[in-house]
Amino acid sequence: VLDGKSVDSVMCNLISQHEDFDVDFAPLQMKLSAIKAKLDLQHEQQPDLLGKKTQLQRLQVHYSNA
Repeated sequence: VLDGKSVDSVMCNLISQHEDFDVDFAPLQMKLSAIKAKLDLQHEQQPDLLGKKTQLQRLQVHYSNA
């Protein structure tokens, strides 16, 4: 059974952890959004043969490094 001071301490600790997570998550979310944007561009269909070959090479490099 927790007394009033213990509950306050636990709540303060949880709030602090939540704030720390938000601070750390924001840059990660920006990086993931940038990666998704690059992948979306690479998945667009190319109208000519040179574009298709270039797209294939990019995808091969990307997936071989994954």
